[in-house]
Amino acid sequence: MAGKWTPRTPKATTEAILTGQQEQVIAALCEGQTQAAAAVAAGVTAETVSRWKASDALFLATLNTRKQELWDAHAQRLTALRSKALDVVEAELGKGAPPDAQHWAAALVLKAMPAQERPNEPTSLNAVQLAQMFDSVTS
Repeated sequence: MAGKWTPRTPKATTEAILTGQQEQVIAALCEGQTQAAAAVAAGVTAETVSRWKASDALFLATLNTRKQELWDAHAQRLTALRSKALDVVEAELGKGAPPDAQHWAAALVLKAMPAQERPNEPTSLNAVQLAQMFDSVTS
C-alpha cells in the first residue's frame, strides 16, 4: 500500500535509547495531538515534554525525523492522487461545465499547490546537539 509509514529512530553516537514514555509522546505529537495531550497520553507532565524538547537531543532528533518521514509519506500519497484528481477535473470541464464550475475547479487546482514546506529541523543526534549548544550560547 502506498504511503505506509514506518517510523525510525536516528542512530545515536552513544547507547542512549528513548523511554517508552518518550516514544508515546513522539507518536502522539506525530498524530497531531497537542503537547499537553501527548504528555497526558504518556503519563508525564507537559513540563517534562518541554524539557525533552529543549534538552534531550535524541528525543528531539527522533521527533524531527519522524515528523519529516510523516510529511514525506503524506507528500508521496498526495503526489499519487494529484494525477487522478486532475483527470477528474479535466473530464468534468470537458463535458461543458458551467463557467462558475470551471472557475471553482481552477481555483481548487491552484489551492492544491503545496503551501507548506517540508519540516527541516535537524534529525541527527549530532546536529541536534550542535543546535542546542548554539542556542544555549546565543540565548
